[in-house]
Amino acid sequence: MTGPDDPSWRELADRVAMDDSEHTSALRPHRIMTGHLWMALRTLGFDSGRVLVHGDDPTAFLGHPQAKGHGFASLTATVGPADHLGYPVQAEKFTDITERFDLVVGALPYNDVKFTHPAHQTRRNAWQDLLTLTSLNLTRPGGLTVILASHDLLDAPHTKVQEQMADQADLIGAVRLPGGIQRNIAGTDNPTDLLLLHRAAPGAARQVRDFTYAAPISINGRMLLLNNYFDERPDYVLGQIGVDPFNGGPNALTVTADPTLFEADLSDALEDIATHARQAGLMYETRVKGVDVAAQDSEQHSVGGASLNTAQGGREPATGDGDPDWDDPCVDESGLDLW
Repeated sequence: MTGPDDPSWRELADRVAMDDSEHTSALRPHRIMTGHLWMALRTLGFDSGRVLVHGDDPTAFLGHPQAKGHGFASLTATVGPADHLGYPVQAEKFTDITERFDLVVGALPYNDVKFTHPAHQTRRNAWQDLLTLTSLNLTRPGGLTVILASHDLLDAPHTKVQEQMADQADLIGAVRLPGGIQRNIAGTDNPTDLLLLHRAAPGAARQVRDFTYAAPISINGRMLLLNNYFDERPDYVLGQIGVDPFNGGPNALTVTADPTLFEADLSDALEDIATHARQAGLMYETRVKGVDVAAQDSEQHSVGGASLNTAQGGREPATGDGDPDWDDPCVDESGLDLW
């Protein structure tokens, strides 16, 4: 008889959860996120510009009225000040890997899946690291990057990836969303983070919002890791932190909340983040007309393959027993996320 501690049970549970995440619509919560996210972006000074939206359900994050609420793709568009929720007149598939965008929004793959097998957790973490750094690399200096990721991205112990994020961008703010708010199905109830980042220009004065350290906390006698950003700003955690009894280790963290309060809580958090950032001068910077933002060769992370450089402290996707043959929808031969 198999049980939750059996590797084959964990692998099957994870595969079912991945399938549910891929094929179950999250249209309503994504539209809620989109509406309040775009209001925050307008407050931060984004009026118009070139936009790349990639990952899970990009049409919803562009405000498309006929979005389906699931599916991986990468879309580019020119957004103007009059476009409702940022939705442009025309969106096209992302093809030009040399372009640098004014705004990049990435809903990273399987961000809401609560993996139970350690190998699967490691694989998802590595993809998140790679795509987060790639998203920043595709954002021009002075532009904005928005990432929807599993809480593991920030709650992991101090990593080279977090240092690279801090080197390239200032954290405008982050909101931790309750588990199950995207898809209320067992296995897709992983807490997720909505991060707003300002791509730093070379030599520019930097805003200090440290997010490169996860502190140990005790919840119900269990030791968990919580990023110091949220430890110092509990109002940006939209629910009650708890422990997942089926997951071991320091990342067995959950966030539970009344789903009827989600929209109001998200609105308050994003409005507060955008208002404080505006007061601090951490704003979107308009592209200087006639200045060509050249493609940047990143030495900080590998975009030519399916892993990060572990010699630099990145997290290598796990291989061997328990590692599924994922049809990774993230990286093509160029190494960039064309989905």
